[in-house]
Amino acid sequence: FNESFYQEFAKVFFILSFFLLILTLVIGIEVKGSKRWINLILFNFQPVELLKPSLILLLAGIFSSEKKFMTKFLFSGIIVTSSVLILLLQPDYTQALIILIVWFTIVFLSGISLIIIILILGMISSIMTFILFFFKDNFSYIFLRFENWLSSNNISYQSEKSIDAIKHGGFFGQGIGEGILKEKIPEAHTDYVLASISEEYGIIAIIIILIIVFSLFMRVFAICQNEISNFKKYTLIALSTLILLQIFINVGVTINLLPSTGMTFSFISYGGSSILTSAFIMGIILALTKNRF
Repeated sequence: FNESFYQEFAKVFFILSFFLLILTLVIGIEVKGSKRWINLILFNFQPVELLKPSLILLLAGIFSSEKKFMTKFLFSGIIVTSSVLILLLQPDYTQALIILIVWFTIVFLSGISLIIIILILGMISSIMTFILFFFKDNFSYIFLRFENWLSSNNISYQSEKSIDAIKHGGFFGQGIGEGILKEKIPEAHTDYVLASISEEYGIIAIIIILIIVFSLFMRVFAICQNEISNFKKYTLIALSTLILLQIFINVGVTINLLPSTGMTFSFISYGGSSILTSAFIMGIILALTKNRF
């Protein structure tokens, strides 16, 4: 699996993941009012997790081509918009925003002027805000989460117990199996896995995990400073941004700096789709960064 392989099969990966994403609207399993999963008998699969890396490969191939920038921008915009619309129909507003941020990252790396970047960012922000308020009934859960998050007297149950678990664990934790957070909230092994780890192993364990993750991706960013192809650079930075963004959101939710989003912590949170995607992403990063003689 090398650069030419990913360039050649990027379209195949994306078409497959896009088709699965469309299937969620037809045969998707409804959980808490959203159709985001497909039942694969052995486990439930979330197609957007496969869509994100495959979309990055496709966008990297588009923007590394020799076509004019406007052609690349419009073509990629149509692809991204189609994906975002399906996610909004599920609805999954958070994943739609993440895809837009990843697309914007690659557009930014392509070297366009700052004025165009500001215009694009303003346009995207305006459209997403309009959709959020115009279709308020479809995204009522988002407004409810924001209200709970902004209210100083009405912190959500999960966030309150998460913070209590971190305090209870202290610096070195209560010991393996001594945590009680996992018995109090249903998402302790997914959205709030860091709080569970902190309660049993202490804040020191969280610090070590974050140091490992950030050191890994700082190494990837360092490699991008070398003379590598645009396809590699776009792919590596976009994939790294995707993982770090998800980690940032998960940590923010855990300590109540952000409203609850349902975002998992890559590599650690329970979930077949998340683990498979994390492995897929790291496989691509390793394939594009290893030395070849």
